[in-house]
Amino acid sequence: MERVPATGVIRRGAGTQVCATVTLVDGLVLARSAFHHSLNYRSVVIIGEAEPVTDPDEKAA
Repeated sequence: MERVPATGVIRRGAGTQVCATVTLVDGLVLARSAFHHSLNYRSVVIIGEAEPVTDPDEKAA
């Protein structure tokens, strides 16, 4: 396992299990009580296996 300090990326090679999560906050819902505040948001979880991209055209895309 190699850690790249500039990006914080860990390189392991093909077949490594990966998981990525992205959340987009659309808005803050305010209420009279701080206990009832909320967020409107969208999120996605991507789970799969990593594989290296070796083709220069694929890397450029």
